Amino acid sequence: MTETMRTAIYIRVSSDEQVEGYSLDAQLRACRAYADMRGWIVVDIYADEGLSAFKDRIEDRPQLTRLLADVRAGLVNAVIVHKLDRFFRRAHLLLQTVEEFERRGVILVSISEQIDFSTPIGRVMLANLAAFAEYYSRNLGEETRKGHREKARQGKIVGPIPVGYRKDEQGVLVPSSDAEVVVLIFQFYATGQYSYGDIAAELNRRGHRLPSVKYTTSFLYSKGSVREILRNPIYRGIVRCTGQEYPGLHTPLIDEATWQAVKQIREPRAGKGGRVSIRPKDEQAALLTEIAYCAHCGNPMVYQPGDGVERTRHYYQCSRRVNWRDCSARMVSFAFIRTI
Repeated sequence: MTETMRTAIYIRVSSDEQVEGYSLDAQLRACRAYADMRGWIVVDIYADEGLSAFKDRIEDRPQLTRLLADVRAGLVNAVIVHKLDRFFRRAHLLLQTVEEFERRGVILVSISEQIDFSTPIGRVMLANLAAFAEYYSRNLGEETRKGHREKARQGKIVGPIPVGYRKDEQGVLVPSSDAEVVVLIFQFYATGQYSYGDIAAELNRRGHRLPSVKYTTSFLYSKGSVREILRNPIYRGIVRCTGQEYPGLHTPLIDEATWQAVKQIREPRAGKGGRVSIRPKDEQAALLTEIAYCAHCGNPMVYQPGDGVERTRHYYQCSRRVNWRDCSARMVSFAFIRTI
């Protein structure tokens, strides 16, 4: 071709492929070398890191979505990939995409396969390669699931380390410094007087934070994070994999009686989104919820129980301070409100 080829490079690596030969840098070097050898101009690079090419929804791969949008906008003439399975492992998605590229005059180059997919024999090879890529991915997924199930049968956790635990030298879960927070969450909820949101607000008010291994930082507790902790059987000594539960090697943080008490309260509330009705003796204290507004920032004031499970004192607090801690307004006692 005599015209300058406006070229896009697409690279991808899944979370278990961070090795030389599959790494993003290795793919990019090979794709750039191919473009340079032919004098093609690389106009953009699209890199999906830690994402599987086996996903059914293209929308789940943001850089691939951006690439296809640029192709449809006529911004590129060619797309280079290191290998077809970097692009798709679903045969029908690969074939549909190649057909769309052809309609738009865009060529797809896979530097590993080195096949002209625009020829009849090239299309046959493309279909076969796509089928083998899908088979490989499905087989790999099944073997991975087998390994996970066997690990769970041995009492070891499958998946991320839950709040309240860390791994010892043998890879077995042991209580971490956050274990006491998990115990506190179960104790609060077992009283039947706290919703997920109540517990999250109380934990945040006390200065507790939700640790994140992935982001090496911590976040405020939310009702969603509290709900997941209360539903996780790991805290009663159980590991779970593909819907099955097995006795774990780790020490439970919660005894069976507490787990069952929480379960009996949680399940009837499930259809109500985890909300809890205010007890009759609290009704008067919570009358201003969603009616009163913070004088500092204008956000709604929310009802806050006092310290401890007895909830003998009642407060209102700015919802912005509860969720983001960036409002300077202090808590207001209900006892003070009654006097004005």
